[in-house]
Amino acid sequence: MLGALQRLPGLARREAAVRALHLVELEGRLTDLASTLDPETAARASLARALLPGPRYLLIREPHQSLSEPDLARFLARVAILARLEPLTVMVSLTWSDGVAEAATRVVALAEGLLVFDGATTAFARLDRWRPPFGKAPSTRAPSS
Repeated sequence: MLGALQRLPGLARREAAVRALHLVELEGRLTDLASTLDPETAARASLARALLPGPRYLLIREPHQSLSEPDLARFLARVAILARLEPLTVMVSLTWSDGVAEAATRVVALAEGLLVFDGATTAFARLDRWRPPFGKAPSTRAPSS
């Protein structure tokens, strides 16, 4: 975690890391090695690392590739809370639609490179999510830990 902060002076570096970990509910994990973390905790640690430079925009690409359904739901809920607390625009790229309406304030859906939906999550939630271009989450994700 501290590797991403080398440009800051010592105390500011530590304070920034502690704050980022607090935002993703990983207080007290500053010295943990990434290799020792379960997939959901590792995803939150990566999120904390991405927050260190104070970005205005954050793109999270296909978090479902390494997370089980329950872990992904918790991760997306944490991202949604973070987006409301911080002056930050968060974009999450997913290849399926399960749980999107619960975690987002706006949905932009593409199919084969074409815009097929752009609107409020309430309207998106009313769509038939089981037909193309939207679909159910693939069952090939990592098992829950």
